[in-house]
Amino acid sequence: MKHERAAGCAVVRETRQEPLFLLVRSRKGFWGIPKGRAKKGEHDIDTAIRELREETGISTFFVVSGFRTRFSYIHGDGEKRARKTVTAYLVKTHSVRAVISREHTAFRWVSYEKAMQMIAFPNARRPVSLAHRFLTTSRKTIALQEKVYTAVRRIPKGYVVSYADIARRCGSSPRTVAQILANNHDPRVPCHRAVSSSGAILGYNRGAKEKERLLRKEGVMVTHSRGRGSVIARSAYDRK
Repeated sequence: MKHERAAGCAVVRETRQEPLFLLVRSRKGFWGIPKGRAKKGEHDIDTAIRELREETGISTFFVVSGFRTRFSYIHGDGEKRARKTVTAYLVKTHSVRAVISREHTAFRWVSYEKAMQMIAFPNARRPVSLAHRFLTTSRKTIALQEKVYTAVRRIPKGYVVSYADIARRCGSSPRTVAQILANNHDPRVPCHRAVSSSGAILGYNRGAKEKERLLRKEGVMVTHSRGRGSVIARSAYDRK
């Protein structure tokens, strides 16, 4: 049997009453999360973000760290029969309107209970079920993540900011900020622009060498001391 790799997002929009989940309906009439097949050489998170944009038109969103799950299902007949494994992430958005692709016929924002009724297959319910539980138990953590990622995305190219600076603006500790950035899934968040107070290159989930490469590419001066890279640049928050 052929194996296929795909990725998608459990998309959540907070309301005063309760969180609502975005479901899309396929041309075969099945409801589920936005998802799609991975391209060759594409990372799961890149696939998930691309498919979210292509299938819903939503471009403003926040990928929640600490949540990732997988589910599989069989589709097709005969020689086309295949097992598809989907990696799902949790995404929060403030967007209400979705512009669905030709692959789908409708979208709906629904409560968790309604989503469980609308999604026909138990394994396809897994991302929404686990996302709902994660939202319930990690609400404060998710809110802090969003603050930190928003702050980091405002750092311009060519500048770095210390974890301590970010922590002060987000009401947290430098250690917590470093941990949040180290666990980030979203490639749109330039975590490499955050450094220690001494300028040392630390806490990047793709490794110190990759962090140094990205900073050099953006024009940040990097010097080495005793084998550890130290970054020298003015804080973006100091620019007036």
